[in-house]
Amino acid sequence: MTDLSAEQRQIQDVAREFAARELAPLVPEYQRRRSLPPGIMARLGEFGLIGIMFPEEYGGAGGDVLSQALAIQEISKVDAGVGVALLVQVLALFPIWTTGTEDQRRRYLPKGLAGEIIGAIAMTEPDAGSDFAAIRTVARRDGGEYVINGRKTFITNGPVADFVVVAAKTNPGSGRRGMSLFLVDKGTPGFQVARKLDKMGWHTSETAELVFDECRVAAQQLLGEENAGFYYVMEDFNLERILLAAQCVGLAEAAYGAARNYALSRRQFGQAIAGFQAVRHQLVEMYAQLQQARLLLHQACRAYNGEDRVLWASLAKWISSEIVNRVTAQAVQIHGGYGYIADYPVERYYRDARVFTIGGGTSEIQKEIIARRLGLTQPGSRA
Repeated sequence: MTDLSAEQRQIQDVAREFAARELAPLVPEYQRRRSLPPGIMARLGEFGLIGIMFPEEYGGAGGDVLSQALAIQEISKVDAGVGVALLVQVLALFPIWTTGTEDQRRRYLPKGLAGEIIGAIAMTEPDAGSDFAAIRTVARRDGGEYVINGRKTFITNGPVADFVVVAAKTNPGSGRRGMSLFLVDKGTPGFQVARKLDKMGWHTSETAELVFDECRVAAQQLLGEENAGFYYVMEDFNLERILLAAQCVGLAEAAYGAARNYALSRRQFGQAIAGFQAVRHQLVEMYAQLQQARLLLHQACRAYNGEDRVLWASLAKWISSEIVNRVTAQAVQIHGGYGYIADYPVERYYRDARVFTIGGGTSEIQKEIIARRLGLTQPGSRA
C-alpha cells in the first residue's frame, strides 16, 4: 500500500462515505433506468469531490491529482457509471481552467465545480476515434461568430450536459495544427443530442451522439488560442488516462472484495471454497494484480507535472485497464453460476470493466505512445 498524506486520506474517506451513503442506495434503480441519478452531480459538488485539484478562487480545494484520483476511485468502486460521469465533469472543466479567459473561468468553473452545471467533452467522431487528428467537424469564422458543423459520438454526459467542449477544425488543411476548442452551451441553435446510446455497461452514465448543424457561437466561446486545440486536448488526455486508471483500481477493488467474501462464505464439499487451492490462488493473483495497478496509478500521479507524465499516464492506463478486465473475470469465475446472475454485483463489474481497454485510448494506442517515449519507433514514422 502506498503512503498517503493526512489530507489525501481525508479526501478518500469523504469520497468513500459519500459513495456508501449517497450513491449506493441509488445504484439498483438507476442501473435499471440506465440513467444518471438526478442531482448526483450537485451532491458530488456539495461534498467537494469535483473541484479537488482546482484553485480555491473558483470553488476548488487546491489539491493534487492523486487526491482527485482517489475520489474517483472510491466513487467507481460503488458505481463505475457515476464514476465516469464525475471524471468527464473534471475533464470538461480542466481546459477552461488551464487555457480559458478569466471571463470563461468565472462563468463555468464555480458552477461546474459545484455540480450546478454538467459538462461534456465532444472529441470522438464516427470516423475519428484513435486517429483524433482526423476529425471532420469544422468551425468557420463569420464576423464575430464561429459556425460549427459536424457530428460527435460516444460522448459521455452528452444527454445531460449543460455545456460541451467541442473540438473542430478551424484550418482544415493544417491537420493537428488547425484544430480549436469551443464552449457550446445547451440550447444553442444548431446544437442537439441526436440520440442516446445504449451500452453494454456503465448504465448510470449517459452517452450520446451530438450534432452541430450551422451552430453559431460567439467568438468569445473559443477556448484558448485558435488552432492550438490539439495540444490542449493532449494534456486533457494525460489527465483522463490517470483518472481512468483510478476507476480501474476502484472497480478491481470492488471485484476482489466481492470474490473474497463469496469464497469465504460459499461452502462446497463440506468447506468454504476459499479452502481449495485453485480458488485461493486466484484470489492471491487478483490481489497482486490490484496492487500492481494501484502502484502504477500512484506513480503516474507523482509524475503528472514532470517530463515523464505521458509515459506514466499511458502505462497506468494500459496496465490497469487490462488488470481490471482480468480481475472482474476471475471474480465471476469464483462466483460460478451466480456470477452470471444480475443479483450479484460481479456481473455488473464484469460488464463495466470491458470498456476500459477501449475508451480513453485503446490498449494498442497506449503501447504505441509508450514505444515512442522509449525511443522504439523510427524517425518520421506515423506509429
